[in-house]
Amino acid sequence: MKLVRCNKCKDEYYICEELDKIGFPIGGEQCECGKTDYTVIDNNIQVKYNTYVKKADDMETITEDMRHTMAMLKDEILELVKTYLDPWLK
Repeated sequence: MKLVRCNKCKDEYYICEELDKIGFPIGGEQCECGKTDYTVIDNNIQVKYNTYVKKADDMETITEDMRHTMAMLKDEILELVKTYLDPWLK
């Protein structure tokens, strides 16, 4: 990633060339003002990602949410099987 400054409006923004090459809208080489003329401030930005779970309580909440989501998914799949596959099997 690169940290750049627009030469027109002097706004700073990030460019991720790898994402831009594969067509993602984030990290493009265009400023919000519409200009593509910029000055590179830092050519090699390293981004630190925060860990998602910081406490044991958070992990318990996430686990409970996953159980609830999986139960809902199971119910939906069983409903689809009953609606679409059972008539073909009879």
